[in-house]
Amino acid sequence: MFPVLCNGWQIISPGKSFTVYAATATEKSEWMAHINKCVQDLIAKYGRKSVLATMDPSPVWVPDSDASTCMCCRKSEFSLVNRRHHCRKCGIVCCGACASRRWMFPHQSAKPLRVCSTCYNKLSLSSDANPGRSSALNNKPTESSGEDSSDSEAENASNGPTNGQPTFYER
Repeated sequence: MFPVLCNGWQIISPGKSFTVYAATATEKSEWMAHINKCVQDLIAKYGRKSVLATMDPSPVWVPDSDASTCMCCRKSEFSLVNRRHHCRKCGIVCCGACASRRWMFPHQSAKPLRVCSTCYNKLSLSSDANPGRSSALNNKPTESSGEDSSDSEAENASNGPTNGQPTFYER
């Protein structure tokens, strides 16, 4: 499920994923060509990091403006008191109760990050079936928003594209 992007594209990597928009189709083509050239230059200089190919990409977050209610329970309305939280696994917008669990994603942060209840349950089942995978570090509801641990550019700067190449999604 990818949104329609007018002169836009998504850059997907394990550390951080985001949507980029250009003013015109020509500008978009120029940006994409330049990004691909930079990636090729980095690959030529440093080689591919095969470990990145095995990592799950970070989600592109659903914009806050697209969610007036929790996308998990579909009951909780957001306000100044009832804050929005993004699941670090799927990117949806959740209320505090639905995003009260945390999971460790070493490629995104050194600290456990918020996940929605759906992703937490899937990750828990996956962890039980595959010991050695990322695990839950805090099963209790949290008082912290977790916002400080997800946007650290220093932590994410070392993370590259998923397979040494950027992944572009267009519509």
